[in-house]
Amino acid sequence: MKKIFSGLFSKKKETRQEGVDTSFEDLISFLETKSFPCSECGHFIQLDNPEPLSISPCSQCGAGNFIPDKVGPFWLYKFCGQGGMSRVYKATCSIVPGVEYAVKVLPREVRDNEKMKAALQKEAELTMLFNDHPNSVTVVECDVDDGICYIATEYIEGQTLDEFVKQKGKLTESETVMLCFQLLQIIEHIYSRGYLYRDLKPQNIMVADQMNLVLMDYGICLPKGTAAHPGNLEAEGSPHFIPPERITNEGEDIRSEIYSIGMLIYFMMTGKTYFSGANNQEIAEKHVSAKRHENLASKMPTASEDLLELTDRMIKSHKRKRVQTLDEVQAVIKYLGKKYDLFENDVSQTQAC
Repeated sequence: MKKIFSGLFSKKKETRQEGVDTSFEDLISFLETKSFPCSECGHFIQLDNPEPLSISPCSQCGAGNFIPDKVGPFWLYKFCGQGGMSRVYKATCSIVPGVEYAVKVLPREVRDNEKMKAALQKEAELTMLFNDHPNSVTVVECDVDDGICYIATEYIEGQTLDEFVKQKGKLTESETVMLCFQLLQIIEHIYSRGYLYRDLKPQNIMVADQMNLVLMDYGICLPKGTAAHPGNLEAEGSPHFIPPERITNEGEDIRSEIYSIGMLIYFMMTGKTYFSGANNQEIAEKHVSAKRHENLASKMPTASEDLLELTDRMIKSHKRKRVQTLDEVQAVIKYLGKKYDLFENDVSQTQAC
């Protein structure tokens, strides 16, 4: 694997645990001596006995504590979440003190699985292709340490789009336009590099401070040519946002990304997914065969005519009936952004189509 460790992030932060506040510098000092304070009582827990990356009770007060582990130069000290094949932890390290990272590793039970290791390595390599874009997560290192394959990225302080929408119930049109504009920028950037992202869903989109969008998880990103002629590729992706042509194995292009973005617009404006069902297969099949809402305005009552018409055209089941290019989508989004005074003056004053 290629190591590209970078000191890009230098803002000093503090990690706060209930009952005990510990600076990053102190935390690293504790961990390097194979011990750390209990989050409740401050009693020192030794790292020699408990299983790393597990929850272990404090011998003094009984409170459950996450047991950190070191991978490469990173101390993984808090569980953040998991995807299909990996788990993500908040981490810090002594090379760039005071900085938080997100480190993705394979679960212990599958760390020797060569297929999964290769997939994680591929994800790291793909993500690094887009490191230069502000709306893409930045990889700072990828490597193998004692057989453990890992990817370390910047830690994004914020919420997933899924969490953000659930908290608010639904987004306003101006909020939706702001996020959609940024999403279009990174998807266009990925496409310009010869790839399709292919995994647009709220869980892969972070909403950081000032409504800044960051795209995560490039695990099923593919070159355009491979996506257009999929062969025997599995129908991967979220069943709620998957394009119909992936289900029917007809091949994908930029119109497939447009479809998923349309489904995301609906989700942001309503707080609900367009299709629902008893299981993932039933939901996925509805993208192919189910009728679209005849009156989209009744589902998205706060959306303008421009956004309603655009969304309706983006989510057609047949590719040839959809909006055909990202430029067409951007034209309407920029027009609406100008209406809400969201963008800087250098965004062109494009009329809605």
